[in-house]
Amino acid sequence: MSKAISYFQQNRERIVELLEELVKLESPSLNKPSCDKLAIFLWDQFTSSGIKATILEQQKVGNFLRVEFGQGEEQILVLCHLDTVWSLGEVKRRPVRRQGEKLYGPGAYDMKGGICLALFSLKAINELGLSLDKRVVIIINSDEEIGSHSSRPLIEAEAKASKAVLCLEPSLPGGKLKTSRKGVGVFTLRIKGRAAHTAGDYDQGVSAIHELAHHILRIHKLSNPRRGLTLNVGRVEGGTLSNVVAAASEAEIDLRFIEPANGEKIAHQLYNLRPRLPGISLEISGGINRPPLLPTPQNQKLFKRVQEIALSELNLRLEGGMSGGGSDANFTSALGIPTLDGLGVDGDGAHSVDEFVLLPSLVERGALLTELLVRL
Repeated sequence: MSKAISYFQQNRERIVELLEELVKLESPSLNKPSCDKLAIFLWDQFTSSGIKATILEQQKVGNFLRVEFGQGEEQILVLCHLDTVWSLGEVKRRPVRRQGEKLYGPGAYDMKGGICLALFSLKAINELGLSLDKRVVIIINSDEEIGSHSSRPLIEAEAKASKAVLCLEPSLPGGKLKTSRKGVGVFTLRIKGRAAHTAGDYDQGVSAIHELAHHILRIHKLSNPRRGLTLNVGRVEGGTLSNVVAAASEAEIDLRFIEPANGEKIAHQLYNLRPRLPGISLEISGGINRPPLLPTPQNQKLFKRVQEIALSELNLRLEGGMSGGGSDANFTSALGIPTLDGLGVDGDGAHSVDEFVLLPSLVERGALLTELLVRL
């Protein structure tokens, strides 16, 4: 039996208890005090285990954590994030609970389970006296769920100094790794019209909502799901009262794509939207936030090596698959650095009220990450 799998079996309850604690420490992306509190908690968890950790102060978002372990000329980068999509108070509405071999709780699957794997993998290497001839750097950011605008430069700089990048986002349901991801674009369309009373001055008004309706229909027609290309107008605002012609409206647009050329083409089309009604003005902002993570030769080579290690050391057969969502692994792959995503816990329900972690995966994935850090 692998020393790593034995270690994680023996420490399973400690890992589960840590995961429960992390979920209880809520950390919405836009709540800096809460994210900062969790960063301090994690700093203490690493440093009390004899692992070097540094809090990286941030102005606009929660503080980041940089962990460094081991020595050597080569470096492996591990990516995690501590922020969640859930607002404060969600854990009171949906307390952490165990049901059989599942643990439910907001943010448990995406991706506080991955943080537990990162910590205990380093503890396993340390406590088992496993040989590590390289540096392992772990970046835990606090803005992944809102685009990683502040952390992207740090992530890319560390990736350029690394031989490989392992991202601890959760696996696809069933345990498949994420060997490809769609690219992501986020755009905001703002429309200005002219207000007027709907009674005597109706003809003097120009409705920004009427204009927006034209563009929503057009934008959705640009989708081509068969080619992995989708657009979604996910948030709309506009108008003031029912008896006032709307002077302004706004919409947020989500773009997902596989082929980079398709993403660029759609971005060009959005930026070239023109008014349909006289007296209207348009403004479009935003752009492509994450390039796609593609099955490049270097990524495929890393995936094959990980499969070999998993099979030889843990008798574990790994498969890969596509994820429609983006992650920080998209950035590192686009730089040409061998990258593999979905190495975190198994479960399901990311961003949903049914989110859960399969507890046996804490053992299996923790042992896998430990073997990879040692043997890659």
